[in-house]
Amino acid sequence: MNDTIASANTRTANATYVRGLHGELGRGVEKSGACGFGLTCYGLGTALVKIATVNIKQKQFKQ
Repeated sequence: MNDTIASANTRTANATYVRGLHGELGRGVEKSGACGFGLTCYGLGTALVKIATVNIKQKQFKQ
């Protein structure tokens, strides 16, 4: 991930893009990691299909 695109400062500075992600993907992109990933895809012109995390300690799949 490109830190310049995915940094918290960029996310804060580009509230319009974050609102766009919320509109497309719902409020599930609240976490900074998810927003950073979405902004990176946006900046690179790459399609964003799904954001998910796996909790290794609990071995659960979260969406």
